[in-house]
Amino acid sequence: MYNLHYHIYQLPQPDIHKKGWYSFCLFNDTSGKSALLLLDASSVEIPKGLNEGIVFSVQEDQLPNQVKESLKKYPLFYQNGHGPFVLGAAQQSDVKKLFEKIGSQINTSYIYKDYLLANFALQLIHFGIKHFVLANAL
Repeated sequence: MYNLHYHIYQLPQPDIHKKGWYSFCLFNDTSGKSALLLLDASSVEIPKGLNEGIVFSVQEDQLPNQVKESLKKYPLFYQNGHGPFVLGAAQQSDVKKLFEKIGSQINTSYIYKDYLLANFALQLIHFGIKHFVLANAL
């Protein structure tokens, strides 16, 4: 089953980010630590060397307008010079579980799948704000 609004795939993968999509990448950085990279819906080159990990992409119009507008004020996205964010062990566990939930739902015929996957995307955004924006503001 192919879904036009969401994609999930393993790295390495060429062209992981497309204009009009938000992408969330969980990968191992060059030091071997897990990191989270958030890409907004603008078009941009992504960092080289993303060889091992998982990517979840959601089409921009799947997120509520108020969320898209409020995201502009948070320093989360790679295109604006933020990230990748190195994860601690507990953070890695939380994000990995979320990606596993996404992977288990993306090809189901669940009637409310679009809402569920949009919710998972919002949870990833919330995770980034909570751990990498608000934590740095304190």
